[in-house]
Amino acid sequence: MAEAAAAGHTVRTVALQYGVSLAFVCRMHVLWRETGAVQGEPSGGCKCSRLEPYEAAIKEQLAHSLSMTLKELQSWLEDEHSLSVRLVIATKSPSQALKIAFF
Repeated sequence: MAEAAAAGHTVRTVALQYGVSLAFVCRMHVLWRETGAVQGEPSGGCKCSRLEPYEAAIKEQLAHSLSMTLKELQSWLEDEHSLSVRLVIATKSPSQALKIAFF
């Protein structure tokens, strides 16, 4: 894509050809011109849950308090582990009906 722009094709033509925005073509062309390569940044990082270190404690707490509500679990995490979480409930996908997010 960057080479096509460098070869004299217009940014608009290259963007249409690759199905990307004009700004993206411009950024890739500048990157290619400055570094000689177009290479993506590493993405991701740790994909582990921030609750993972607390998993055993949460399971133990839930085993002792079978009727514990999510709000009570939230309070328990704050009180016992100084962990501030907020509950986000999504109803579109049953497999991901509850997410616990951090402040």
